[in-house]
Amino acid sequence: MSALFDAQFVYSDLNNNDYQDLKKTKILGKLLSGIASSFQNSKEWEEFKQAHKNAFGEEGFRKTLSELKDQISGIMAEEYGDTKVDFRFDLPTIESFFQAGNIYLEDNGISTIASDKGTGMQRALALSLIQVYAQRVSDATKKDNKPLLFFLDEPETFLHPKAQTKLIGALRKLSKQSQIFITTHSPYLLRNFNADNDVLTIFSRRVGEPIIKKTAQINMFPGLSPTWGEINYVAFGIPSIEFHIELFGYLHQRAWGDVGKSISSVDEWFAREGAQEVDSRHTNKHGKYTDKTWPSYIRNYFDHPGPDPKLVDGMERRRPTMEEVECSIKWMLKLKEKKGW
Repeated sequence: MSALFDAQFVYSDLNNNDYQDLKKTKILGKLLSGIASSFQNSKEWEEFKQAHKNAFGEEGFRKTLSELKDQISGIMAEEYGDTKVDFRFDLPTIESFFQAGNIYLEDNGISTIASDKGTGMQRALALSLIQVYAQRVSDATKKDNKPLLFFLDEPETFLHPKAQTKLIGALRKLSKQSQIFITTHSPYLLRNFNADNDVLTIFSRRVGEPIIKKTAQINMFPGLSPTWGEINYVAFGIPSIEFHIELFGYLHQRAWGDVGKSISSVDEWFAREGAQEVDSRHTNKHGKYTDKTWPSYIRNYFDHPGPDPKLVDGMERRRPTMEEVECSIKWMLKLKEKKGW
């Protein structure tokens, strides 16, 4: 696998220090290697090469080792024939210095090696490196470079919602050249889902649902998606009043041409399509019309909250439970699918 691509992992529990590794196969090493290429043409590097030659060349440390060299050569000659031993110290590659390097973070005036910092600071460093890489990576990837794949486990951990939004923007820029895989429970990251470029796969442990739901799309409402309600329902299975209202409004708008624009006309249409009707404990009146179905009752209850003093003869206007809201959402989704919308 390593011959086909390079991979960079950032784990949520931070039980590894790969992102602090300065090897040129790692993201930080890649950043340093890119800068090192130009540094090797600098005056400072030329001076270092000359200093290395002076220190470890024939007039330097090699000269100091002449007695040891002659002693070893003598024993070798006695036992194995005429043999000479020499010591040579080649100029280290600039990458070899990376292996001895460490990255430090200064916090409140105290500089500490990054691996000794708290998990929040380490996570911020890891994700900052990815953002810097995204800014520096070339638009035209060289043909001899292997693609770099990023695997991010819950990158939202320890991040403020605003920081999550900035992070996903950097990852989207990086995804133009590298494949990004993210596992997340954050609606803030999914808020920027783009159905044209992104793929959502949902992993579930709920009874009666597929363990893996592939290619799920968060784009039910053109020009509006993805909404908070849609994200939380599709990705996390959490029903909400917001999603119910959005779905009701979408069906209402799509049905205008056939059933009329009034809420009562949509309610009548829902009834004809088989929506469950409300009982006397869940009564909502507007004018002379009384809502018949749960989708309309729930929509009107939350769109026009408060008691209805006009209700008599034991009729009530009770707040719908979330179970009732979820049942209504499921019915409307089936209707949407049935109509091909």
